[in-house]
Amino acid sequence: MHEYYAILGLVPGATPDEIKRAYRKLALTYHPDVNKEPGAKERFLRITEAYNYLSNPPKRSAPNIASQRKAEEERIKRAKAAATQAARLRYEAFKRRQERAQGRAYSNAIRVLLGIVFLSGGIYFANKYFNTWYVNQDYIEVEAFVMKVGVRHFWLQYEVDGVAYVKKFSGLRSKRFLVADNGMPVMKYEMFMLRYRRGNPLRAYIDFSRVLPRTFTIYQQILSTEMARKYEISSGDPRLECLMLLVYEQYGLPGLADLFFWQESPLENFNHNSWSYARMAKEPAFQKIESNCLLMD
Repeated sequence: MHEYYAILGLVPGATPDEIKRAYRKLALTYHPDVNKEPGAKERFLRITEAYNYLSNPPKRSAPNIASQRKAEEERIKRAKAAATQAARLRYEAFKRRQERAQGRAYSNAIRVLLGIVFLSGGIYFANKYFNTWYVNQDYIEVEAFVMKVGVRHFWLQYEVDGVAYVKKFSGLRSKRFLVADNGMPVMKYEMFMLRYRRGNPLRAYIDFSRVLPRTFTIYQQILSTEMARKYEISSGDPRLECLMLLVYEQYGLPGLADLFFWQESPLENFNHNSWSYARMAKEPAFQKIESNCLLMD
């Protein structure tokens, strides 16, 4: 017993209030949350053990020395167990606080990252729309063809006043293809109508709303291959040309893109994928097109 008083820095016979005050003071000093020195955890357990022992005196004296010794051993055992339990609960509480703090740190990091992404995206689109507006103030149109396709970009070549120019444009990456703003894959030798600022041929943008004949022919070729796989017929079957022409007439280029990417995951292609195709396939207008082209079962 005297050892427990010494651990708390008290003299035998200290009052319950003195025991409580001494424990609180030492617990704050040696708690593992705040004290990282070697041995602090063991010291904290001993302090808690001493407090549990001294704050729970026996209800009555044992009748003999053997009984007193046994009762004392049980009391010490309970004090140790209570100290271990208290330390475990405090550690679990500390761990929960750490996890919450880590979660907040992750959330803050994600918010910062999203902020950077949105800011970068905002700058990109603001620059893109400003460029379109600027060119449209005084523009000239010229046909340009795709000379090279990369992973994220493609290059257009065009001629102005006898001088050849090459300009790089960005595309969206799907699982298999680089996708243009019109939703269709960018393929080598496709042709687009390009608008440039008079007097500054490199200040330009592509008018994706207009499909030139060569490009439409390429779209028909790649769509025939893709739709032949879907309908399990030959890619040269005239019913496929019927389907493409009527879909283009009804839905425009977005409809052709939904046809082409009918198996694509939304994670790979956000705008045109198996979901957007499924929505179009349920529409009566599309089902009528399939019926008219003799593709309905």
